Amino acid sequence: MNHSNRQTKSPPSSQDAVALYLDGLSPRSRKRQECALRVLETMVPGPRSTDGLDWSRVTLNQAAALRSAMAERYAPTTANAHKSAFDGVITACRRLGLITSDHEENLRAVMKPFQGSRKPLRQYVTPEEMRAMFQACERTSRIGSRDAAMMALMYAGAMRSFEARSARVEHINWQTKTVRVLGKGNRERHVQMTGETMQILSAWLGGRTEGVILCAVSKHGTPMRLDRPLSWDALTLRLTALYTRAKLTRLTSHDLRRACLTQLIELADVHVAQEHAGHANPNTTRWYDMTAVQRKHKTLDSISFFKGETQ
Repeated sequence: MNHSNRQTKSPPSSQDAVALYLDGLSPRSRKRQECALRVLETMVPGPRSTDGLDWSRVTLNQAAALRSAMAERYAPTTANAHKSAFDGVITACRRLGLITSDHEENLRAVMKPFQGSRKPLRQYVTPEEMRAMFQACERTSRIGSRDAAMMALMYAGAMRSFEARSARVEHINWQTKTVRVLGKGNRERHVQMTGETMQILSAWLGGRTEGVILCAVSKHGTPMRLDRPLSWDALTLRLTALYTRAKLTRLTSHDLRRACLTQLIELADVHVAQEHAGHANPNTTRWYDMTAVQRKHKTLDSISFFKGETQ
């Protein structure tokens, strides 16, 4: 055998480890974690080659400095999301034989989870504020009709942003008043809508039977790119236009979901809200209850523990 004809396989590199990690993620997670890695690369101190950061050569001191920078820049939730990207690449480096198991373990020990929490941007969006946003939809126009449909899905349906943007017309059941969506963890659920919200969806769709519900709209009011979900940026711009027109302070797409679940907890219970939200654990749903403290105070004030004998 002529050994000179053999092709020499190049050894794995740090970029191969990045690819190995990202290839194991869902398309949505892949895009998010790829962005996180690009940011983290700029935060690791020390020199690097023109090819970028070699993750297999990250030292314990560099990891400690990176963690300090992350703690200073990000809220705990965001920092932990970025930490998962760091952990994933380090594990991929070990699997490719670029680092030892001991070094992986030491890096993980340095990059400890971030503790703490932050209050939501808005503590509570009232039903009156939500009605003001809905009234800000200029439903005589096609884009205003789509804005109303967006409110129906994200507020009344308590859908996450990506769920609302990817929801399809084919997945609407007009008889049961439900919309089938694919949520976190690839979990499918049928979101129960009301007769009122179904009328809003019907007015926007105008008899359309396929494609994404929230599609782009041309300047002439024609629905376009029916197979392409509305981008997150486009949805955020529409929400900004609505809350500005309604003279409200800044809110996020998740505030609409939070407002719906708070009302469901108040009017029914946490388990009804949990089912509507698609949460696996009711404790997750309780985090969405923005009026729990007020209700506790009101209930305590209504109770006379000592039968009025305070003297």
